[in-house]
Amino acid sequence: DGPDDLDGDGLVLDLLIADPAGAWTRSADERFLAPAHDGDTPRYLWMREGKDDDHDGAFNEDGRGGTNLDVNFPIGWGDGVGDEGDLPLDDPTARALADLVLSRRAACVLLFQGNHGAVAIPGGRSAAKLVTPGDASVFERATRLFVQATGRSQSAMMTLAEARGYERAGAALDWLYAVQGALALEVAAWGPAIEASPEAKGVALTDALFAGPQGRDGPLGRAPSVGAQDLLWSRWLDNLRGGIGFVDWHPVELGDGRQGLVGGWQPLSRINPPVTCLPLALNGLSSYVARLATSLPRLEIRLPQVKRAGELCTIEAGLDNTGALPTGLSTTLARALPNTVGAGAKNTGGAMLELVLPEGARLIAGSQVVSLSPIAPGASSERVTWLVLAAPGSVLTVRGTAPWTVPVAREVKP
Repeated sequence: DGPDDLDGDGLVLDLLIADPAGAWTRSADERFLAPAHDGDTPRYLWMREGKDDDHDGAFNEDGRGGTNLDVNFPIGWGDGVGDEGDLPLDDPTARALADLVLSRRAACVLLFQGNHGAVAIPGGRSAAKLVTPGDASVFERATRLFVQATGRSQSAMMTLAEARGYERAGAALDWLYAVQGALALEVAAWGPAIEASPEAKGVALTDALFAGPQGRDGPLGRAPSVGAQDLLWSRWLDNLRGGIGFVDWHPVELGDGRQGLVGGWQPLSRINPPVTCLPLALNGLSSYVARLATSLPRLEIRLPQVKRAGELCTIEAGLDNTGALPTGLSTTLARALPNTVGAGAKNTGGAMLELVLPEGARLIAGSQVVSLSPIAPGASSERVTWLVLAAPGSVLTVRGTAPWTVPVAREVKP
């Protein structure tokens, strides 16, 4: 029982079926829907255009199949708000992607998808903020870099739910941040504000998007206001597209004496930018990737003290982060990452210092491998002191690493 072209116009659009328990009603702009509240009439069920081909009382419930792998991930999965699959990661492609990411040290993951025209941070559910307060400044910087690189008017960072205008459980973006510990961002090349009309100057994207779901407009019985996302798209549709791309609602026969309304956005009209808008949609995105890459942390080993008294050597070392991003996030610390320091070192997820001894040398004070706190941009780690018995002329090696950096090493000859 898949979709059907009920009116024979060559398009499969949306279908509204009147139902007293329906979750949707017409908004103040009757082209668009809004969540129904007590007293709203008429109310509708909202689905893809089609009829009950198998006569089981449900419409279009058995399509071609397939899984949207972007919402097949474990974080928030199973609460019935847009997630997909019988189990999280049961789609082979989603599982392969998860395995690939887990096998590597991924500092930054960008998902180029969506049609909100902004950069979104983890948070597919609006009930709670997923990004911790300690990590917020990192995502704020990533948002500022996006604005600088693209020239777009995003005035503040937005969660995935805020940017898309609806909740998204089981989102890959949330899993990449919460489990992998990566700086995970959704970058939408296309959106309603990319092709801006002259009167839209000075209005930031988030001015509309942060409005969120709007309540009832006036006395009981009046239509709710147009939602923030639909308001942006209606301006694009009316001011720049001349109404092309939207089909007004019109009645169709569903069989068995039932009627419905067919209409809505034409397929892909909001998903794919018009060919003339491609340069605008792509402008600055490659620069954004480059700016993020050059902002990643970079480690340098500092040696405040290296001295020898006979065979007793004192070595004091630390790490400096000369990059524009920290060495990891709070979620990065929750997992051990492979291949970050020398053999036998235990990785706790944070920055680390290791002293490699030459043959015949003996460590008499200090731990050979020391876990450090995350290092902020332009900051230095705590100092580590080792006491070693080593013959004159011996060469020792200090190694440093962090989740988001390549390892560094420095030879020491006390």
